[in-house]
Amino acid sequence: MSCRSGGPVSVIGVHGSPVDRFLADAWMNRSLTPRTGRCPVLKYMKPLLGPIAQGKVDPTPPG
Repeated sequence: MSCRSGGPVSVIGVHGSPVDRFLADAWMNRSLTPRTGRCPVLKYMKPLLGPIAQGKVDPTPPG
């Protein structure tokens, strides 16, 4: 895992499958804090699709 011991691990978004690939002992041995949240995709999708199609917004991740 690439997280310091005692640090938070965040899972944000909309997930359709169970998140079962995390081993509980790995979280507990390192005192990690799982945090989750939903991403309101539908709220932002319509206002962003137009500017993306027009080339005004670049949806590629930085880096």
